[in-house]
Amino acid sequence: MTFTTCSEAQFIDLSSTTPTYTIVSWDWDLGDGNTSILQNPLHTYAPGFIGIASLTVTADSAGTTCQDVFSFPVQAPDLPTVYFTWDPEPTCLGGATSFFGTSGNPITLWEWDFGDGFSSAIQNPIHTFLLPGAYQVILRVTDNNGCINADTNIVNVGSIPDVDYTFNPDPTCLNDITNFFGTSSIAPYATAWTWDFGDGGVAFTQDAIHTYISAGTYNATLTIEDTNGCTNSVSYPVTVNPLPTANFFHDGPVCLNDSVHFTNISTSPNGYIARWQWDFGDGTSQNVIFPGDPNVAHMYSNPGTFQVTLTVTDSDSCTNTTFRDVIIVANPIADFNYTPACNQQPVQFNDLSSINGGNSLFSWYWEFGDPASGVNNISTLQNPSHIFSTGGSFDVLLIVTNTDGCTDTVTYPVAVNPLPDVQITTDADTVCVNAVANFYGSGSVNIVTW
Repeated sequence: MTFTTCSEAQFIDLSSTTPTYTIVSWDWDLGDGNTSILQNPLHTYAPGFIGIASLTVTADSAGTTCQDVFSFPVQAPDLPTVYFTWDPEPTCLGGATSFFGTSGNPITLWEWDFGDGFSSAIQNPIHTFLLPGAYQVILRVTDNNGCINADTNIVNVGSIPDVDYTFNPDPTCLNDITNFFGTSSIAPYATAWTWDFGDGGVAFTQDAIHTYISAGTYNATLTIEDTNGCTNSVSYPVTVNPLPTANFFHDGPVCLNDSVHFTNISTSPNGYIARWQWDFGDGTSQNVIFPGDPNVAHMYSNPGTFQVTLTVTDSDSCTNTTFRDVIIVANPIADFNYTPACNQQPVQFNDLSSINGGNSLFSWYWEFGDPASGVNNISTLQNPSHIFSTGGSFDVLLIVTNTDGCTDTVTYPVAVNPLPDVQITTDADTVCVNAVANFYGSGSVNIVTW
């Protein structure tokens, strides 16, 4: 007996007899309730059948018959085991689905039917479904006995979730916050939102914020996942503009009550500066809008050091800030007194000026209000003296200057007393020796000593 296919057995009669006898009949008991009287029958067993078959032969010799029986075991090959799995489950439209066929038997043929008109003949194929739906996938296997078995499963192919996003500002600016807004029709049911901002930064919320720390163009990607584990992604380029360069200089330090002049030298690589915001550090500010003149002047009301801030905004709305200190120097306070004197006597002037919190005094300039004295009407000494050309009242001016070039001026009236008017008379122009001579003095009423 030989199995020609999985469960089809070919029985071959090998009986023999003596030369005077001839075998005239063959009675087969195939062991599964079936019989045959053929000499070499062909019979199909149920897969995995185990039983005892027998052959009874009858021989005849001139009317004399003899019989013999031969019994033998029959074991039909069983069907091969077969099952398969796949990943992912559920699978997603457009995504590759991996199938894994398994059997406990030596398999000579793997036949896949994916239920969508496509097939494969390898053990572990990869297949991509083109439409969503439920597909009946069949795996048929043939073992080395020619036995065939199959496994069938329903493979669900889910739709890809829709996804999109917007962001602002666009373009964005270096070191500024960029807002990203994810959208999808399945947003309430999405199980994951994953942002890849293209610079190594990530986020895991529907809406996200991100700050780029280098200028350039980045490919930002949003990936969404639904309850079936299906994902979809969308990417857009995000342009990150470099910041404008905020810069300026000024003509400080300056003296109190003088204006400080600020000169803008800011630039932008993106276009042009559209706005300058000056903060003078004393509670006052000034905004200039293009095409206005960004160079400004400011007068401070108090001495001190002030931090001046310039914030520039370019035509792409990118901003940058810089600051400089400006020093406002206190003016000195000019003051003096003098020693009263009479005409033709020197008047001593004493400098009483103070630095007033500023730097040291550097120079003194005096005008005595006495042009008749010629070149002596001016002095650059700190404590000069002056002989007035006549008596009277003179407006004396003092200008003091400190080492920062800051000045102050004071003018005081100076009274110069005229010389007293005095006369002498006698009783006689000539007197004798030892005689009394009378002298009579007269003069200004303010004479106190004779």
